[in-house]
Amino acid sequence: MACPRKPWLKKLLLLSGLMLTCGFVWAYATLHSGMAVRNGQLNIPELHAEVIISYDKWGVPAIAAENNHDLAFAMGWVHANDRMEQMELTRLAVQGRLAEVLGPQLIDRDLNYRHMRIPHTARHLASIASLESKRWLNAYAEGVNAWLSQRADDLPPLYQLTGWKPEKWQARDSLGIPLLMALDLSRGFGPSEMQRLQTLQGLGAKRFFELWGDMHLADGIIDYPLPVAQEKVNHDHGASARGSNHWVVGPSRTITGSALLANDPHLNLQLPSIWYQALLRAPNFSVAGMSFPGTPGIVIGHNQNIAWGFTNSQLDDNDVFLEKFNPEKTAVLRGEQWELIQSTQETLKVKGQEDLLIELRSTKLGPLLPENKLTGFPERTLVWTAYKDCDFTKSFIKFATAKTLEDSHEAAKSFLVPSQNIVIADRQGNIMHAWTGQLPMRQRGDGRLPSPGWDLSYQWSGLWPSGSGAYSKNPQSGVLATANHDTRPHDQKAGFSGEFGQNYRFQQITDRCLERDDWDVKSLGTIQHDSFDGWAKDICDALVEHFDCSQHELGDSVSNAISALNAWDKRMELGGASALFRLFRLHLSKSLFRDDDRLGNLPNMPSFFRRPHILAAVRGQLNPDWYDDRQTTNHRENLDDILLLALKRAMQEGCTQWGDNIDNWNYGDIHNLTLHNPLSYTPLIGSWWDRGPFPVTGSPTSIGVMAGPWREGMEHVVAGPSFRMVCDTANWDNSSMVMPGGQSGHPADYHYDDQLEILLRGESRQFNWSEAAIEKTTVSRLTLKPTLLQ
Repeated sequence: MACPRKPWLKKLLLLSGLMLTCGFVWAYATLHSGMAVRNGQLNIPELHAEVIISYDKWGVPAIAAENNHDLAFAMGWVHANDRMEQMELTRLAVQGRLAEVLGPQLIDRDLNYRHMRIPHTARHLASIASLESKRWLNAYAEGVNAWLSQRADDLPPLYQLTGWKPEKWQARDSLGIPLLMALDLSRGFGPSEMQRLQTLQGLGAKRFFELWGDMHLADGIIDYPLPVAQEKVNHDHGASARGSNHWVVGPSRTITGSALLANDPHLNLQLPSIWYQALLRAPNFSVAGMSFPGTPGIVIGHNQNIAWGFTNSQLDDNDVFLEKFNPEKTAVLRGEQWELIQSTQETLKVKGQEDLLIELRSTKLGPLLPENKLTGFPERTLVWTAYKDCDFTKSFIKFATAKTLEDSHEAAKSFLVPSQNIVIADRQGNIMHAWTGQLPMRQRGDGRLPSPGWDLSYQWSGLWPSGSGAYSKNPQSGVLATANHDTRPHDQKAGFSGEFGQNYRFQQITDRCLERDDWDVKSLGTIQHDSFDGWAKDICDALVEHFDCSQHELGDSVSNAISALNAWDKRMELGGASALFRLFRLHLSKSLFRDDDRLGNLPNMPSFFRRPHILAAVRGQLNPDWYDDRQTTNHRENLDDILLLALKRAMQEGCTQWGDNIDNWNYGDIHNLTLHNPLSYTPLIGSWWDRGPFPVTGSPTSIGVMAGPWREGMEHVVAGPSFRMVCDTANWDNSSMVMPGGQSGHPADYHYDDQLEILLRGESRQFNWSEAAIEKTTVSRLTLKPTLLQ
């Protein structure tokens, strides 16, 4: 018997197929919109003369213009061509308007930036920029806007998915980008003054100073009332890796008899990259290297005379002032007088919700930040060097046009914020290290704990003059290096405070550089992914030494662990005892600090701050009270107990995951990298923007830094080398460069992630300079023509 016909089913299937087809076509069109154009010819009315942009196989543009206006214009056009989506999100962040486009989940971030006066500061910096800087900024903005105008509705997926229509780019948008970088690199905004005060109050002064050593404590601070923090304690919060490595080797150390410079800034690893590589050339202006998308100029790189690189100096450029309020909370106490609090109101638009009316308060010292119940921070005034007048663009131009080492030192002095270490090499073989930025001149205190706003003697008396602090040129060793360690001259340690890393990376870099006198670009670059961990060596040496003298019965499992850690070469590679050490480090930190943190309701403390305490503990240098688990009442634990517990737990965890043979354990299983894009949150298609996970070597205290928080049984790497560069002053074309990702910000573009694989392999690619090298490696060419020339 034949089945009855069901015409409705046929129609449903046809309709479903049509809907799927339409959905696919829409998704494809949306996700492939706004693709970069890198060849052909375009007519641009605003140009004064023709601009030629030559792209190599990595999508790196060499921009040749006949004047500086057209060069800045073309740089804006090129940045927008590859990174408009990223630039838009950064601009919205600077303005405190992310929630307006992306929804209420970004309200807190917008509020934070507005309370910190980031939008206001960006506008102010644009208004006080030098005439030359304004010319560059305005020409750059013209280039961005020309790209937007030409593309009409053919814009990247952000605009298609949100319906957002881009506004015209302005100079203030460009200046907000280095301002956000200064914010990210400033140690004072991390777990510094306020979290240290919470720790002081939670532990009590005696136990606090046993861990943290001497620091200035102002009257009235230890008893200052703080809100109860709602944030949960995470006992392996991860390592802040916003630092960097760089070094220079002089002619006596190289095969060419010329200086070499290496730099790998450690920042958030993301897609697209924080950086964009470009070569800029106009009459009397030639420079190549890494730029910030959205900002004109080269931040790190070289011109025809010098090469330069940066690391974070870790110097403290801001202070928190606690306040005493009048009963109405309309004024703060300054000495014996009440100072009225200034207040303004702003509207914060939120997508899908009603507008929010927010109040921004400030004192004459700076923004009065609101109470934060999540972190337990009270209302407090922030003083930061970024609120002073500075001209980022002027600094970038000075580096691009520097002819001598002295010129580049003057360019370094013009940086106000963030304070950085700079190393420089010139073509004559000279090498130099100095500080950039101006730092606070504190009348009292060191800025490591909050200061009392009511005591006038704690206010800043000004800023140290540019060029104050560290300076070294042409050392006899032929090596200069910094890696976020303490670079303060001995006689200036009292004048400058900071949150310095330990010396492990610096010492390993220096030792490696002193091994040879025949370095070239390729061999010097191998140092950048060196996985040797000096801190792990000190921990393991102390552990072995302790149990050599201990009478404690260890048992087979613990004995095997100690033997494996002793025999290990202390390189954080994917196989072997590196996984054991990572697990041991995790459980040791918990064993030492968990009960105190919970009982004192202490804040999340990144392991950047924990590492010195852990090493002191393993060496037996802490008060015995620190080894006692205060939650147990029938036993007083000692160092033996703490170490054995951590080793046993690490072995149990590792054996469960990989088996009994430690040689077969896989560090990459618990230490991997996923590169995320800000649009990863997009429902259904969010993963299209991400890449990973990838097993990676390295650690926070190896030269090849790879670091992040421990969550759900593994370390999620979020910070590391945002690029790796080696410059050869003898022949710039021999220089090398690589970044974790690619030049494009569009996931459908080949150049979105084409450099990722070679970086993970520890390799690099050529960093072009000469006209001959550019011509040889060009795979496409785009010509921008002024309309009048058609």
